[in-house]
Amino acid sequence: MSCKKVIYKGSICALIFSAGIVSNSCSPASNTAAAEKQIKVGYKSSKDIVFTPEAWPEDVKGDLYQPRIVGKSPVVLLVHGGGWAENDNRYQMTGIAKTLAKRGYTVFNVTYRLAPQYNFPAPVDDLYQAIKYLKKNEQVLNIDMNRLGVFGYSAGGHLAELVAMRDMPNGVKIKAVVAGGTPHFMRVDPDFHMVKALIGKSFDEDPTPYYKATPVDQVTSNFPPVFIYHGAEDQLVPTLHVHKWVKRLEELNVEYELYWVKGRGHIGTFLLPSQSINKSIEFFDKKL
Repeated sequence: MSCKKVIYKGSICALIFSAGIVSNSCSPASNTAAAEKQIKVGYKSSKDIVFTPEAWPEDVKGDLYQPRIVGKSPVVLLVHGGGWAENDNRYQMTGIAKTLAKRGYTVFNVTYRLAPQYNFPAPVDDLYQAIKYLKKNEQVLNIDMNRLGVFGYSAGGHLAELVAMRDMPNGVKIKAVVAGGTPHFMRVDPDFHMVKALIGKSFDEDPTPYYKATPVDQVTSNFPPVFIYHGAEDQLVPTLHVHKWVKRLEELNVEYELYWVKGRGHIGTFLLPSQSINKSIEFFDKKL
């Protein structure tokens, strides 16, 4: 049964920032204090784990956060943004990773191969390898791969949705997706330089990969429940992306929740996310 929740929260806030620079004091985790009051456990972390096979084109890494709890924990694959083409931006997601770990989730905060050196579907292939790594180490890590969630922001949300559309290894079930500030409809502006760098060729040269890289075009009725949050004033990833995505989810009767971050643009929603991170974790709590 389809589920929709549309909530408007947050107030207009002026933001002064330098492009590409994110201060730790602006981490989205600063808005998660209320969520942490529900459960607060210790965790341990392991950095720069190579999760790709030896024969892979290059080593791809992730940071693992493990809660100190008894019994198997659910798992969240965390995926950073950056226009598919910037540096390894795992650090931007550290606050979210720690907050999830404190709530009892094992978190794998990963990177992926970046454009323009690598093109679609390379980053999705990398995320799939991260899931295979987690499955292979399920017993050692004391995790339950039947309770897997994927969480991404911006380009990371796009990749999270696409990997959730793939057939999973045996014993793996993606039960929930969180996608913030996500370009769900890549064909809205195929000439946008970031999109063209990801695909590696223009839409006129070959439209096929643009369709394959568009979640709206690829989603099926088997897609897991998804929590969508988006800045109501986002100009980089216009709200048309959300409207196209929600329309298609409703046509397929896919369960979703939608949270608008009122008065925020794309970067503002990431830096000052209002209650979106809390709501995302609550969504995982229900589904995982």
